[in-house]
This record gives sequence, C-alpha cells and structure tokens, in this order.
Amino acid sequence: QLHDREIDLTTGYVHATVGGGPNIFCARAKGWYGMKAHMKKAARKTIEHDIKPQRKAEATRARIMATARKVFSRYPYPAASMRMIGKEGGFDHEIIRYHFPSKAILFETITREICEDLYQANRMFFEGLIDMRPADGFALYLDRFMDYHYAHPEALRIIELNMSLSEDPQSIPGYSNIPEVLARTRSTFQEKIPLTAAPEQLERFLNSFNNLLLIYLASGYCQASTLGLKHDSLSYRAWVKKTLMEIFLPHLKRLIGETGKDGN
Repeated sequence: QLHDREIDLTTGYVHATVGGGPNIFCARAKGWYGMKAHMKKAARKTIEHDIKPQRKAEATRARIMATARKVFSRYPYPAASMRMIGKEGGFDHEIIRYHFPSKAILFETITREICEDLYQANRMFFEGLIDMRPADGFALYLDRFMDYHYAHPEALRIIELNMSLSEDPQSIPGYSNIPEVLARTRSTFQEKIPLTAAPEQLERFLNSFNNLLLIYLASGYCQASTLGLKHDSLSYRAWVKKTLMEIFLPHLKRLIGETGKDGN
C-alpha cells in the first residue's frame, strides 16, 4: 500500500512512502498517462461538440439554398414565397427564417451567388480558344456553355424570369447582379478575344448573342416544344448550337477581323 503519494509532473513518476516506512517507491505513473489520455479525449469531445452543430447548420443552410434555387427558377421573385421553399424542401418555416430572416435576403444571396458562379465559369469557357479557328472556337464555347447550363439549370432561369420585371428593379433584391454579370461577360470577351471592331459593334453583337442564348436555354421548355423536341435532349442542344452558329459566326469573324486559313 502506498502512502503520501505525489506525482512529479515533469518526469511522470509517482513518489510514495511504502507501508509508512522510510523507503521511497518510484514507479512509472500509469495513472498519469491515463489522465493525459483522458484530458485529450475530453478536449476532442469539446471540439467535436462545437464543430458538429456548426457543420449541421452549414449543411442545413446549403439545403435551403439549393431548394430555394429550384423554387425561384419556377417563379419570379414576387410570386415565390418562403413557405413554398419550406414545402419543397421539407423545412420548418422557422428554420428557414433562422438562416435567412427574409425572402429578400435569401433571394439576394442566391442572385449574387449564381451571377458570380456564371461569371467565373464563363471565363473558363474561353480557355484555349485564342489558338483556334473562329468556327471551332465558337463551337467549343457553345458546347461548354450548354454543358454548364444543363449542370446548373436554375441559374439562367432565375435570371431570365426576373429580367422581365426590370421596370421596377428596386423591387427585386439583388437585381443589380443581373445586368452587372452581363456587363462583366462583355469585358471577358474583350479581354480574351483580339478585336478590330468598334466598341458599339461589339456591344450590339454581345447583347444580341447573350439574350438569344438566354432565351433558348432558360426558356428551353417552350422553345423546344415548338420544334417538337424535349428541352434537355441532344437534338435540341444540336439545334441551338447550329442556329447560333449560323446567326452569329459571320458577325464574329468580322469582329475579329479574320476568317481563318480556309475561311472558317
């Protein structure tokens, strides 16, 4: 039996008097290592206790955003509601309000996010095009753009639905993100593609191209049905690509000031 036990925190040994006698007993303090392990475990539990609710909150917020995108892609801002979003995603109304106190804050967050994502993606669409013939480069750009749209269909639909309400833009939270991203895509074109055309010619070209591309993709349900096609079919994608190539490629060649080695 050990009496008068003391733990040396530096060496990790137990110093104790054996049986009350003068002999000193030193032993590796297994209990000390156990205590350190316990302290580490307790600290880990504390961290996990703090992180798990945070991750859960972040996951819930992301689910709300994803659901809201679906709802806002079907209804313009004035027609959509927080209760629609709650019903669509199976959320309690209070949970949505906790993360987004108002529909205005939620919609503004979404428009800012989709416009920034679209801008960054559009910059990537131009990679490698400078070394290609206009026909090949334009075709590849359209393929990349349509790939992006069909992977993220809500983005263009939200933009297209709310562009028509531009007579009172102040009534739509985050509306300024829409004309801003269109202006930024024009700047990207000027940055990535060498031009000999006057600025007003480029502006007419890009405004017309952007709007027609937006209509064909964002309003694909209607456009495809008039052709007897499905909006997400390869046939409709091929039709969109061929149509835009026929309309805009000749103008693009003039803007660039060249026709390529064999006129393409």
